[in-house]
Amino acid sequence: MARFGRAAALLGLVAFARPGLAAPFIPSDDETVLETLTPPGDPALQHLRALAAAARAAPEELAPAIAYARRAVEFARHNGDPRYAGYAEAVLRPWLGRTEVPPAAAFMDAVLRQYRHDFTGALVILDTLLIVAPNNAEARLVRATVRQVVGDIAGAAADCAALSGRVDLAIAAPCRAAALEAAGNSGQAAKTLAIALALPAPPELRLWALTLAAEQAARHGDPAQAEVLYREALAIDAGDLALVSSYADFLLDAGRNREARDLLGSDTRIDAILLRLALAARAEGDSDAEALVQTQEERFAEARLRGDASHRREEARFELHLQGDAAGALALALQNWQIQREPWDARLVLEAALAAHRPEAAAPVRDWLAAQHNDDTELARLSAALDGAS
Repeated sequence: MARFGRAAALLGLVAFARPGLAAPFIPSDDETVLETLTPPGDPALQHLRALAAAARAAPEELAPAIAYARRAVEFARHNGDPRYAGYAEAVLRPWLGRTEVPPAAAFMDAVLRQYRHDFTGALVILDTLLIVAPNNAEARLVRATVRQVVGDIAGAAADCAALSGRVDLAIAAPCRAAALEAAGNSGQAAKTLAIALALPAPPELRLWALTLAAEQAARHGDPAQAEVLYREALAIDAGDLALVSSYADFLLDAGRNREARDLLGSDTRIDAILLRLALAARAEGDSDAEALVQTQEERFAEARLRGDASHRREEARFELHLQGDAAGALALALQNWQIQREPWDARLVLEAALAAHRPEAAAPVRDWLAAQHNDDTELARLSAALDGAS
C-alpha cells in the first residue's frame, strides 16, 4: 500500500517490501536460469554504479557516501531488492561508527531503520536530529511518515503542519492530507489532495499524490474515482512497486483477479508481488496457484529462521486467506498491530477476529479506530459484522 511514507521516496528514501531468499537449489544443467537480474544497461543501475565508484574513490568524504546511500535505498524500494539497502548500510558503516556521527549519516541510518521496520530506532534518531535542527525538513517529513505508521496521528499531523512554508506545497499538501484522512477528516483530506494534484509537480510527486488519492477514494466507497486515479498514476510509472501492490489490492478486493495477475506479471522474486499473485491465482483456480502458495510459505519460513519478523502483516494475510488458519492469522495480526497501525493492519485484525469467531479480540483496534474517528468504509463494514457476531 502506498502509505504517505512515499514522501520519503521523493527524497530518495522509503521502505516497502523485502523479498525472502529462495530455497537452496542445485541446477541439473548449465542451461537452467537461476535468476533474472536487472539488465546491466539499466540507466538507474548505471547511475548507482557511478555513485558507488565515486564513494569508493573518496572514502574520507561523506557526500559521495550519502549520495550513493540515498539512491541505493530508493532503488531497493522501487525494485523490491533489499540487497541495495544492504549496500547502503555498508557504505555508511564507517561514518556511523564514529564518536560523533555526522547528521547526514544519522539521517540515512534512520531511513534504513525505517526500511527494516525498526520504527522505534528510526524515531529515536529523528527526534534527536530535530532537537538540534528543527528546520530539517527531510527529517521532519520522514518522522511524519514513521509516526503515522506507528499510529501517532497527532504527531504526524504536527510534523506535516511544521513543513508548511519549508517545502514545496506539492509535498506539504499530500503529507497533510494523509494525516487528515487518518484522523477521520476524509473530506478535508480529499480537498487538500485536490490542491496538490492541481499544482505543477515532478512525476515522482504527482505519482505520490495520485496514489494517495486513489487509496483514499477506494477506502471511502468511490471505486470509479479510484480507478481513474490509479490508471493516471500507472501512466507515470507502471513499475513502481508500492503503486502496483496498491492497485493489485484494489483489483483483488473487486474480484478482478485476472486483471490483478496481468498487472503483477510473473516476477515472483519480490514477496509483495508473490503474495498477491498467489491470492489472485487461488481465487481463479489457476494451475500454478498451489506452487505460488508453497513458495510464499517457504519464504515466510526462511524469514522466521532469520529472526525477521518485519512482515507480520503479509504473513497474517497469507495465513488467513491462503492457509485458512484464522486463529494463527489473528495472532500475527495482533502482533503486527503493536508495531504498525495503518488501514491494512486494522483490517487484518478485524477480518481475522471475524473468521476466528473472536470478536472481542478486535476490541483494541476498534477502540483505536473510534478514537481516530476513522471513516474507512471497509473497516466500518467489518466492525458491523463483528457487532453481529457478538
